[in-house]
Amino acid sequence: MSLKQKTLINTGIVFGASVINRIINFISKIVLAILLKPSDFGLVGIAGFVINTLALFKEMGLEAALIYTKREIKKAADTAFIVLLIIAVLLSAIAFLSAPLVASFYEERLLSPIIRILSLTFIFTALIIVPHALFTKELQFKKITMVQIFSAIVGVSSTITLAYINFGVWSLVYGGLIGGFAGLILMYMVSDWRPNFSFDKEVAKELIGYGKFMFGTTMAVFFIQNLDNAVVGKVMGMSMLGAYIMAYSIANMPATSITNVTHIVTFPTYSKISDNRKDLRKAYLEVFKYISLFSIPLAFGILAISSEFITVVLKEKWLPAIPALQILCFFGLFRSLAGTTGEVFKAVGKPSILFKSYAAQLVAIVILLYPMTLWYGIIGTSITVTATLFFVMLWQLKKISEILEIRGIAIIKILAPYIAASLMMFLTLYLSYTYSGYNILYLILRIMAGFLVYSVSLYMLTKGEIWADIKELKRLVTSRVKKYES
Repeated sequence: MSLKQKTLINTGIVFGASVINRIINFISKIVLAILLKPSDFGLVGIAGFVINTLALFKEMGLEAALIYTKREIKKAADTAFIVLLIIAVLLSAIAFLSAPLVASFYEERLLSPIIRILSLTFIFTALIIVPHALFTKELQFKKITMVQIFSAIVGVSSTITLAYINFGVWSLVYGGLIGGFAGLILMYMVSDWRPNFSFDKEVAKELIGYGKFMFGTTMAVFFIQNLDNAVVGKVMGMSMLGAYIMAYSIANMPATSITNVTHIVTFPTYSKISDNRKDLRKAYLEVFKYISLFSIPLAFGILAISSEFITVVLKEKWLPAIPALQILCFFGLFRSLAGTTGEVFKAVGKPSILFKSYAAQLVAIVILLYPMTLWYGIIGTSITVTATLFFVMLWQLKKISEILEIRGIAIIKILAPYIAASLMMFLTLYLSYTYSGYNILYLILRIMAGFLVYSVSLYMLTKGEIWADIKELKRLVTSRVKKYES
């Protein structure tokens, strides 16, 4: 089987699992939004910001280094495991001791016990990183997706059950921990790797040397994605933070689902063909095409139905999220398109480019975020993160074009039919909107109509070419699934 076929098959498998995961999470978020208060999401959002800030140091780029390394993998894996475990213990201790300070800063006493309990996630993560990296390196995505789906089901069912029996904010805390622990157990059940607790100083030096730029990039991206929560929580309070988090989650759900799939599959694939620029260029343009196919209509679709969705599904208490959602749907689009570049930078040994672009974005956000939030509320926050990401996306696409020798017109030709078809869909939904249609059935019918308009428009604009590619992907994945079953 060719590398392209393996990539398409793994993309299909991971995409299918990601869709299942996202459907589970999306439904659970709606149910929890009904059962819980916005302030509950705000509290967990701030606690998550603290935990995730410390989590920047949880792996120091070692997972990417394990996937990239040319050394004997067993020795590298054992060394990485010890380093990861030491880091996890230190981070758990820091989170536990700093929790009262965070609670005092936000004047929310519940934050302290929430943060202390969530500090256990560092241990879970440290134990799971190495087997996850080894599966990724060998393109064994079936096992990874099985663990992810199982963990999501256990976590979501636990969270909803706890919320239903009035655990309040603690349902979000305990449910997540239960799901993470279940995933950890299953990961070691399906993995043959076991740590030998042996350490090689030279291997550690090499892994950390590669991972340092990935670590820097991770830090920059984290603050870009979480500084907004910290500022909104301090300036506007927990309820408005909950509204912003809900808008951000909905706007990013489709885009991150697609981007996460490509991140998982393309890095090991690109690494195998990184010495052949022609093949790498062809592979990248195919990935960019498929990302555009889904991300662009999803962004315009969310924009078209955002007000109806919040009103019909989440009800009146979430109405403040509507303006932010309408802006952030484009943040999700820019994030998905920019997300196509990172794996190429890593595969060709130039992760520094990725770091520099996100570092520049972080500087812009630090300068603009507080005054924009203070003056315009969560609308100002949404504009800031969306506008800064737009310029980062343009710069990253420019650098990719230089590295892979892609003409700008090639990118435009890929984007043009998807943008045109999405605009036709948006105009159809916008012009057919009526305030009298506030019910679930009407919303579903409009979503179906939007999908139909986009599909027909795209078919006409591409003269049916895109559907041939989709059929080929479906054929490869179906044949692989049948092989597994037999």
